[in-house]
Amino acid sequence: MAEKKSEKFELVDFILSTQNALGMGIVILDPKTARIQRSNAVFCNIFGYTDKELFQLSSMAALVPNDHQASFRERFKDLEAGATFEIMALHKNRSRLWTEIRLRQLRLKNESMLVAIVTDITRRREAEEQVLLLETITLAVNEAKDFQSALSVVVRKVCVTTGWEYGVAWVPSPDGKGISVSRAAYGAGDALERFRKAMEPITLAPGDDLPGRAWMLRQPQWADDILLLRSFRRQTILREFGVQISMAIPVVTDGVVVAILEFCVTEKHLHVKDFFVGLASAIAPQLGSVFKRKKAEDERDRILRLSMDLICVTDFVGNFRHLNPAWTRTLGYSIDELKSKLFYEFIHPDDREKTREAMERLAREGEGRDFENRYVAKDGSIRTFLWNAAIFPDENLVYATARDITDRKVADAEIHRANVFLDQIIENIPDMIFIKDAKDLRFVRFNRAGERLLGIGRDKMIGKSDHDFFPPDEADFFIRKDRQVLEEGRMVEIAEEVIHTSAGVKILHTKKIPILNDKKEPLYLLGISEDITDLKKPG
Repeated sequence: MAEKKSEKFELVDFILSTQNALGMGIVILDPKTARIQRSNAVFCNIFGYTDKELFQLSSMAALVPNDHQASFRERFKDLEAGATFEIMALHKNRSRLWTEIRLRQLRLKNESMLVAIVTDITRRREAEEQVLLLETITLAVNEAKDFQSALSVVVRKVCVTTGWEYGVAWVPSPDGKGISVSRAAYGAGDALERFRKAMEPITLAPGDDLPGRAWMLRQPQWADDILLLRSFRRQTILREFGVQISMAIPVVTDGVVVAILEFCVTEKHLHVKDFFVGLASAIAPQLGSVFKRKKAEDERDRILRLSMDLICVTDFVGNFRHLNPAWTRTLGYSIDELKSKLFYEFIHPDDREKTREAMERLAREGEGRDFENRYVAKDGSIRTFLWNAAIFPDENLVYATARDITDRKVADAEIHRANVFLDQIIENIPDMIFIKDAKDLRFVRFNRAGERLLGIGRDKMIGKSDHDFFPPDEADFFIRKDRQVLEEGRMVEIAEEVIHTSAGVKILHTKKIPILNDKKEPLYLLGISEDITDLKKPG
């Protein structure tokens, strides 16, 4: 019997020493109770216990947190094929660590041993969690609608992954003199809103407390004793919520801190700091670039929201990819409704073909300007758009802006009708009507009666002055009267003035009227001349 025992312990000693040399933790367990019978030095170092302390434990399960006990025991149900698994474990100081356990049952003649080879994989798991967390955060931030939403996503994801009870985001004020808590916050239980409200009135200057130091130094900051915080008010708040450790991660882009993420825990665990440092190193640089893009998108979206013009991005097929709110304001369709159809379907049927031709030209030339077409609004009304567009073949996208010129087109039509009406009146008045510009006194308008009276076509009169048609003394008289009208800013009546025409000498009764702008400055001179030659002939 002594030989069997000696043989068994020789084998055990060999296994323990071999794993020591390989840097692997190993224990010999009772196959029925999982009680520790032997352990090597590496295993003791992993968990912080001595041999004697380990032997006093009721089971190896005592090295596993309560929330992982069931999983640990499940692994011991069938050991014929062995088992390899990863599980959370507890250090003697109650900090948590990740371990990989390989269970093997060794048979020695009529006896068997249960061997557990244990590797501390905390660093590997933390690195994996950091990578996974970063991927998750990046995807979530990309989907966030704006910068504040992106901050909320990051705070929540980090808290959920790490188990930290509270997370808040501090953002610099517009003047850059202080930081304050934003709407982005996350916390365990019902205390979150009270926690955020308590922090809300506080403004930290550069260097104040952890967030202020992280802001000033642009480096992660850590405090495992909140009594060292400089702000007594912050000390009071954190102690009220049981915070033991506080940490702050600055998010920096282009050398500027755009946000400071602060996380708090209520228990002191040694591994927390190491994980935090690794997390900050992995996440902070990535967040900087992501947030930079998100802030740029926010600024772009603000401009798009405020723009009165319609702005869109489409593909070559005719699908809307992006639209600003002006589309909804103008046409009455929601963004989703507009994206659900090809843009051709919203164009007036009579304008679809010319729009396709314009798109073909755009594809050939790369840019298109001042193209007009009509769209049908949701209420059935017709809107006229003036387009500028550019094509980007590498992206297979078209970027375009459209101005709603419907009202302008209506106004132009009204002006045209008014001008036609005015022209008809002027052209049918039997007296000569002429208009000169106030600066050079050159003719800018002449009616049909004037052409007949002077015997000169208006095409020859427009742009010319009196000196181009009349004798010098007559021209000087006309211009002198014109200047009098413009200087006095009132109508001047000339009862009789003699004028030489191709039909002979004529006597005119003329009224000259200044046309002023809003500042009472003369723009034009209007003249109305009645031919009174026949009235002046001797009876």
